[in-house]
Amino acid sequence: MIGSDESLVATGQGDTDGLDYNFGKDDKVVTGGEFLIKNLKTNKVTVIQQEIGVQPVLAFGNSGGDSAMANFTINNNKYKSAAYMLCCDDTERENGNVEKADKMRKTCEENGYTAISMKDDWTTIYGDGVTYKGAEKTEETQSSQE
Repeated sequence: MIGSDESLVATGQGDTDGLDYNFGKDDKVVTGGEFLIKNLKTNKVTVIQQEIGVQPVLAFGNSGGDSAMANFTINNNKYKSAAYMLCCDDTERENGNVEKADKMRKTCEENGYTAISMKDDWTTIYGDGVTYKGAEKTEETQSSQE
């Protein structure tokens, strides 16, 4: 899994440049809160190339910003490859958005990705003991309407 690159700093570093700060015995490395590169669209492709150095054979995404990665994976690949895109279409068990999910399905059809439906393909979204906050709101709304 490759995500956005964020700056890393030492816990005691403060605003001091890393070239001027000597990592101390009690320091830990933490995120600095600044994006070095936002991992969307073609930036995702360049980060993948930088991180693994080869064209991937499998891509899995969940937004339109992942199309570049999927295209990079399945096009002109000397190996068998595949791209999967999650369509967040379950409005009962999750914060699905049917309009966005339909747009993702169309993108999949046009580009040769496999669409995965949360509503139709997933038996479970949240594991045992996990409560979906949207379900609580639905129950509260139903109770107040009775």
